[in-house]
Amino acid sequence: MSTCHGRLAELIRFTAWLTAHGVTSLEDLTDQDCDAYLAHRRYPRDKDGAVVGERGTGTRRLAALIVTDLLNYRDLFTADRVPAGLRPWGGATPSAIAEDTKVRQNKTPPAPDSVLQPLLAAALHMVDIVGPHAAELAEQVRTADQGWSVRADGLTPTTRVPLAEITRVLADYEQAGEPLPLLEDRHIQDRIDAGWSAKDPLTPIALGVLSRQAGFRQFYSPWLPHLRGPAEATLKAVGAERPFGRSAVPIARADGEGNIPWTLPLHRKQATALVGIVHTATLITLAAVTGMRSSELMELQVGCRLPPEEYGPGLVRYRLASKLVKGQPLGGVRDEWVVIETAYRAAALAEQLHDDPVPGAPLFGRFHFNSRYQWFREWVNGPEGQRLGLAPIPEDRLNMRMLRRRLAIEMAYRPGGLLATKIYLRHVSTATT
Repeated sequence: MSTCHGRLAELIRFTAWLTAHGVTSLEDLTDQDCDAYLAHRRYPRDKDGAVVGERGTGTRRLAALIVTDLLNYRDLFTADRVPAGLRPWGGATPSAIAEDTKVRQNKTPPAPDSVLQPLLAAALHMVDIVGPHAAELAEQVRTADQGWSVRADGLTPTTRVPLAEITRVLADYEQAGEPLPLLEDRHIQDRIDAGWSAKDPLTPIALGVLSRQAGFRQFYSPWLPHLRGPAEATLKAVGAERPFGRSAVPIARADGEGNIPWTLPLHRKQATALVGIVHTATLITLAAVTGMRSSELMELQVGCRLPPEEYGPGLVRYRLASKLVKGQPLGGVRDEWVVIETAYRAAALAEQLHDDPVPGAPLFGRFHFNSRYQWFREWVNGPEGQRLGLAPIPEDRLNMRMLRRRLAIEMAYRPGGLLATKIYLRHVSTATT
C-alpha cells in the first residue's frame, strides 16, 4: 500500500511540475521533459536555484518509474496519453536510470531457439498426431488390467487342467486372426532358467495371460502337456506378438519422410511408458504456450476446460480453470486462464490419458518438470523418437522459468504487448514484466 501511495504522490508531483513548465497535455511530453524532471528530482536546490546535494537512488528510481508507468499503461488512457513513440532514456529500466545497483534483476535466461523449436515441435506432434492413438492405447491397458491382469477381479483359482476353457480362448484367437501374446524378454529368461527349453515354441508365449482370459488366476506348468497340442496349433495358425499396439494405423512422420505405424507392438510396461511420454508432451505444451507456473499447472483438475465462448466467425475464446498460488493466501485463489486452442487440446488429451479421469481429480498432480523433460528428451532422441522423424533436442539446460520468460518476451514485444503480458502473467506491475 505504501508503494502505491508513493507512486501516486510522485505522479501528482510530476503533473504539477509539467504544468509549471508549460506542458499541459501528456501528448506534448518529450524526452527532454523527462530528462529535466529527473534532474529536478535528482538534485535539490536552495532558494537561489543552486544545487545543494543529490537525492538517493530510491527517489530517482521513483521519478523514472512514473514516466515508464505512463508508457506501459498508455493503452488504458483514452482522453490524454503520452506519445506512442516516446522512449525516454533509451528505454532503460527505472533501476538503470537511477543507477541503482542493489535492485535484483531477472537473471533467468529465456529458453533458446535451439532447444525450444525441436522441443515444442516434438510435443505438438505427440499431442496432435500421436495423442489420439495413445488415448486408445491407454484405454486398452485399462481394459486389460480390469479383465486379464494378475490384479483383475473375478478370476478363479483352480488346480484342475482347464483344457476346455483355454481351448475356447485359443479358438477365439484363431477366429479373430489375432496373434498369441508374447512374454517380456526377462520372463522368457526366467522360464529358461527354470528348465524350459529355449527351442520350445511355447516358452515365449504368455500362457498366464491365456489362463486369465479363460477366467483362471494362474497357469501351472503341469498343465503344459495337456495344452501343448491346441496351443501349438493356434501358434502355427496366427503367430505371436506383443499384446498392445498391434496393427497400429499409419501416421505421417514429423519430418515429412512418408508414413509409418504410429507405434510398434508393445508389452504392457512399454505401453504405459508411451502413454506417459504423450502425457508429458501435454504438460510441456501447456507450460510453453500458457506461461503457467508449476504451482498453477499442479492445480489443474479433470474438468478444468471451461466451455468455449464464440464471439464471431472464427473468434473463439478458450479458458482453463486453475488457481493462482504465488503471492496469494494459503490454498491460492481460483482463477481462469485464457489460452490458445493448442493448449485447450493438450488439456483435453491429458484428461483422456488420466488413470482415473473423474471430475476434480488432479490433471497432473505434483510433478518434477526437470525429470519429466529429461525423460521426454531422451525418448525423442532415442530409437522411437527418431522412428517418428522427430528432430533431436539438444542437451542444454531448460526449466519452466525459462519457458515462461521466453513467452513473456515474445508477447511483450508486440504492439500493446507489455500491458497484455503483465495482465496475462498475473504480474503485480509492468515493472515486474
